[in-house]
Amino acid sequence: MQVLEEVRLLRQENERLKLRITELESRLERYENPKNSGNSGVPPSQDPFKKTKSLRGKSGRRPGGQKGRKGKRLEMTDAPDKVALHDIARCTCCGNGLAKEAMGYDARQVFDLPPIAIEVTEHRRLHKTCGACGKLNKGGLPGGSRTFLPYGLYIGVYRGLVFYAHRIGDFWIITTTIAHLKLRMDHISFCNDC
Repeated sequence: MQVLEEVRLLRQENERLKLRITELESRLERYENPKNSGNSGVPPSQDPFKKTKSLRGKSGRRPGGQKGRKGKRLEMTDAPDKVALHDIARCTCCGNGLAKEAMGYDARQVFDLPPIAIEVTEHRRLHKTCGACGKLNKGGLPGGSRTFLPYGLYIGVYRGLVFYAHRIGDFWIITTTIAHLKLRMDHISFCNDC
């Protein structure tokens, strides 16, 4: 009887160990064959963290701005497009009413792009019949309006700015827009037979 009891206990332990091995194998599989956005449907945000090694060599300098470096920042303009006055009527300490005339001010400036509004231009080609040969002639259209619902020059410029912009300097937007406009204007032609 003692041998049968021992066999029963060994079988129970064997089943428990098989379950433990299955659990450990599944955990190990996550490390040997990790699922990531490249080999499964896992989104990139769920990829396991991999620390990347920098290819830069040691420079011997401390990180950050170096001594003697002249900093750059966006400077305030002398001619802002809008001025918003923020008045105060009562003292923030005692609640007493303040004079209507201000004795001075301090200023902060916010640089922003104006809201964008779509402007629709309908191009109407005038039709005229030649009195000499009877041919129906149509007025010219800008090269960008060959289809019935095209996007115009400025939407193309804006799309290019949004797509390629990765940093904004003081006048980066303005100079890029002018350069892109010139590039686009060079490619515009007028089509009379469209």
